[in-house]
Amino acid sequence: MTLIKPSRWPLFITISLILLACVRPSNNGKSSQYSEYNFTTESAVKAIEIAKLLQANKNVSDEEWESLFNSEGYSNYLIYSNSPSQKREIKAAVETVFNPAYEDKLDSLMNIPLLMDQDYFKLSLIRNFRDLKNNFDKAQIFLESTDFNELITSGDSLARTYLPKRVLDSLPKLYDIHLILSDPDAKVMENAIVFDLNMALNRGTDDLIKIIAHEFHHNYRALTAKRYEHPLMIQLNKIHQEGVADLIDKDEPPIQKLSLYPKTIIDMYNSDYENTPKKLKNLDLLTNTFLNQEIDSLTYYGRLENFFAFGGHTNGFYMSLKIAKKKNLQILIDNYDDPIQFIEIYNEVTQESAGDHVFSSEFIDYLKKIE
Repeated sequence: MTLIKPSRWPLFITISLILLACVRPSNNGKSSQYSEYNFTTESAVKAIEIAKLLQANKNVSDEEWESLFNSEGYSNYLIYSNSPSQKREIKAAVETVFNPAYEDKLDSLMNIPLLMDQDYFKLSLIRNFRDLKNNFDKAQIFLESTDFNELITSGDSLARTYLPKRVLDSLPKLYDIHLILSDPDAKVMENAIVFDLNMALNRGTDDLIKIIAHEFHHNYRALTAKRYEHPLMIQLNKIHQEGVADLIDKDEPPIQKLSLYPKTIIDMYNSDYENTPKKLKNLDLLTNTFLNQEIDSLTYYGRLENFFAFGGHTNGFYMSLKIAKKKNLQILIDNYDDPIQFIEIYNEVTQESAGDHVFSSEFIDYLKKIE
């Protein structure tokens, strides 16, 4: 999934519409060349080699760390973030987990609950790398033996089953995919997709195909979707994009497992999903408060920032499932790139749905004005 910490980061039927020309994937960290994209394991391989050195009580030079963070995978992973800070946290987590000298420190950190606070990223790295360490041999075999060609081709085919006919003939430059060591997630960055190695290992082939399809769906959506500048449209576009893509690879909440995240995060995810009607009502009220000139634009825009937790997944998925059940999946596919239409369809299906929020006419009119 694309589970993104709000404060830190800006989640079938298989048909063979396209068989991309490709060669066997490289197992030495080089790129696998496809007709439209690359899959690289370079960053993961370099990180594994550093972990091996640490396990053997050998020093890792500054040049080796710099080579790791300059690799394509990490260069893309760090593109939106405070790179120096993120690099320090990743480096510290790798050292803490794999260097035997830090065993006591590791045990202490593992006992700290993982919450959505300032230590979230650090602790999620520690937990994920600890799990990777426990499956170190399996991870190396996975890197060396997995046919990434087959996974990507299957993921691309699956993604296309969730696209309208009007874009099915398109063959865009799909994002490159990079395996790295990070928090247990998959993320679409500016021009690439990054997958955590341990997440990929734990999810298994079938789930990984669905995750790839989810991320490629974002790639295809970018072909026709508008790039919004208004803060409200940015938020609505986010929940629309993630909500529809989540139909590809997510189970309907309440869920018992969420990648490698602990129960505390899973409980928050389920709660945020169930509270979607309240969240949407609050958004409507906030917008009307602004329209009635009770707050200024600076205050309004500030409150909109990161309004939806979990990168918009929970609330967008709630809305998409509601539409798919009350209407059908096809209406979501046909309007996959239009967030205003998404809101209007949701409004239609919730008119007689007890407990769900129906957006006010003032809210809808404002959307059309700022579109």
